[in-house]
Amino acid sequence: IFTLKTQFEGVDYSTNNIAILSNSKIYATDDNGEKWSEVSVPEPVLFPQISKSGHVIIFTEDRKVLLQNGEKWDTLKLPTSEIKPSDLKVISDDLYLIIGNELWVYNLNHDRWIILKTNHQFNQLTKKGNNLFGISEEGIIYLIARGGDSIALMTTRLFLIEDKIVAD
Repeated sequence: IFTLKTQFEGVDYSTNNIAILSNSKIYATDDNGEKWSEVSVPEPVLFPQISKSGHVIIFTEDRKVLLQNGEKWDTLKLPTSEIKPSDLKVISDDLYLIIGNELWVYNLNHDRWIILKTNHQFNQLTKKGNNLFGISEEGIIYLIARGGDSIALMTTRLFLIEDKIVAD
């Protein structure tokens, strides 16, 4: 399905699941690459995400969140249309969105939103494994933690980025 010349524009993984954006298509697998599905994307995409249970999500250049539904894409309805999300990441089966000074969490299996106020204005989210990190306007990296079904948000300051150098 891929060659050495294939250009990947975005990649995400979760457990045995992998989603790859390439040539206006999303390629996804839920068995470490034994079998792949392929679906075209309806509009320009910033990056794909894939959940632990295999839900494929794309974040578009227009800041829309689209969920794959077979061969088509459904727009995720946000509780507000006043402010567009600035970033998103998927950890396990939870979709995290930065909207203004709030962190919105959508459980993909239960179709449920939780809106968490933060003490920090995050510009960007990043993940490593099952850990979610927020980068603030000041360049401070925070570990963002939610315990199980807890609706409380805990942030722990980890690093301050100064001139592209990470310092604690």
